[in-house]
Amino acid sequence: MQSLLTTFYNRWTSRHSSDSDIDLYHYTTLGGLRGILSTRSLWCSLITSLNDPQEISYGTRIVENEISRLIEQDGVKEKDFLTMLRSQVRMFSGRLVDTWISCFCETGDLLSQWRAYGDLGGGYALKFNFSDATRMIAMQELKDSDLSTKPEPTLAPVLRKVIYDRDEQTRMAADFIHQSVQAVESARKGSINSLHPQERMGFDAWLAADAANYLFDLILSFKDSAFKEEQEWRLIRVLPDTEKAEQIEFREVGPRLVPYRPTCLFDQANEPVTLPLSEITLGPTLDPAEAGPAISVLLRHEESRIHPIKVLGYANVRSSTARLR
Repeated sequence: MQSLLTTFYNRWTSRHSSDSDIDLYHYTTLGGLRGILSTRSLWCSLITSLNDPQEISYGTRIVENEISRLIEQDGVKEKDFLTMLRSQVRMFSGRLVDTWISCFCETGDLLSQWRAYGDLGGGYALKFNFSDATRMIAMQELKDSDLSTKPEPTLAPVLRKVIYDRDEQTRMAADFIHQSVQAVESARKGSINSLHPQERMGFDAWLAADAANYLFDLILSFKDSAFKEEQEWRLIRVLPDTEKAEQIEFREVGPRLVPYRPTCLFDQANEPVTLPLSEITLGPTLDPAEAGPAISVLLRHEESRIHPIKVLGYANVRSSTARLR
């Protein structure tokens, strides 16, 4: 099972990375821009608080349907394992309290993004450069850290490119589940006789839990094809139950309460470490002659402010070429 997981994870993560650095864009309002610059942080929101309430159930149904299809087939072995795996997937919603994301886009001047997330064209698209040197750290941990003496205080960001094609989503889930059954069958033949009787009782549950972790990763990256134009990427933080509760904050979005965790990004290759922000695109309804110089002054102001993470005052400020219609 471990060998199978290693193979699939290597194949999966290769879809979300490249040989070179990757540039992704975060659309936000003026208030969001100022908050990101002043705190050097993005808001990773609780995944159950996303705009589309069906988003997580969409991917869960795809995975669960493939497991159920195998269970119902005649001649399929390891049905106890598959039943355990389906139970793990169904319990996925209980684990979402530990999953937080911040959303990005492949394109920095997309009309649908301006309308949905860029303050109806009056907002900003922030270009972030992600590389092997990019790190993230919780706001509270940043306050307690000295980044000049702790070059690697936390992990690299986990980035996932959203997959929208239903056939591809189904194929990916089915391929892994089918090969998991084969791996469990092989493991049972090779090692179960050497296990303690109590360990044998937990055999299917243990392997199902390991396999479910990969399926959870898929579920977090599956989205309905109706949202394909968003070209979304996700920065994902999955945190243990022991994570400090005081690192959670809350905001109101209409009638909804959205929990979030301020998460600081920085490039540790620079000295001092810097916010990996290289460009700001003005929304299409903003006057570039008025807004551009003001944003440039804001950048220079943040560059001069004492903070463990530096903002580059010479980040490029440019105008949108999109037109709201």
